Amino acid sequence: MEIFRSSFPDSLYVFNWGNDFDVYVLHDDTDPAPIFNFGVYNPAFDRLGHRWSVSDEYDQAFQSNHLVNDTLRMSYVKNNIAYYAEDGVPFFTWSYREYGVKQ
Repeated sequence: MEIFRSSFPDSLYVFNWGNDFDVYVLHDDTDPAPIFNFGVYNPAFDRLGHRWSVSDEYDQAFQSNHLVNDTLRMSYVKNNIAYYAEDGVPFFTWSYREYGVKQ
């Protein structure tokens, strides 16, 4: 996953999130808070065109969706319960905890 400044005002571009998605995340450049506010993407289309619901999942112990020093801690849920039958794929749901380190 790579995160870039977006050409859109007050947003970041997240490339290859979970090896499946490219998304825009709202972020105010003037806000010093270390929060990565990615919210809910429903539907989110993966690289194969399948639909998903991807949403943040708060985890206090993990300090989810915060930049701590140079490490971004992400906590989110990915599922296709609303789309799997119509998309012709197996049902899938999973809760993720990931780290991203600033380089």
